[in-house]
Amino acid sequence: MVQGIFGVPDPNPYQLAVDLAGPADALEVRIYTKSLVLALGFRTGPLGIGWNPVALPSALGRLPNGLYYVQVRADRGQAVSQSRFTRIMVLR
Repeated sequence: MVQGIFGVPDPNPYQLAVDLAGPADALEVRIYTKSLVLALGFRTGPLGIGWNPVALPSALGRLPNGLYYVQVRADRGQAVSQSRFTRIMVLR
């Protein structure tokens, strides 16, 4: 269901742009460090088909500068989509 994802703006994103092939009941977002340690995780939804803005939590601003990997997965009913990944940079 998740077709594309990127941070807006990058570096220092305050939201994600997520392209969905169909509506989703929930979206699960996980943000990992370069060492693949989970730094943040949250769920949001419901979302419609097409491009959707997803606000990032303010806790992102407390993370150290650096590269982070973002994993996004959409849920609809009992169906769970494959995860999609992107990278974001946090610089202050």
